[in-house]
Amino acid sequence: MVSVIDEYREDLPDQTSGKDVIQAIQSEFLEEAPKVLFLQLNRLDFKDNQPFKHLHKVNIKKQILLDRFMHQNREKNKKIREQV
Repeated sequence: MVSVIDEYREDLPDQTSGKDVIQAIQSEFLEEAPKVLFLQLNRLDFKDNQPFKHLHKVNIKKQILLDRFMHQNREKNKKIREQV
């Protein structure tokens, strides 16, 4: 999983203001494949400060290739994401 936070406030002890706004990227990878995989979809979003629920159909394949989510492949995954 990769999350991007555009206005992350970073503590900088050597700065007089104490904080700086940066883009933070958080990524999570699996150490080993689980026997059972649960998926949770966030279907809630906001538009013009009003919440709405996505109602479109989501197809999930019966076979999911986990190699792109494994910890040992994180550098390869990062290079692929940077190319896009």
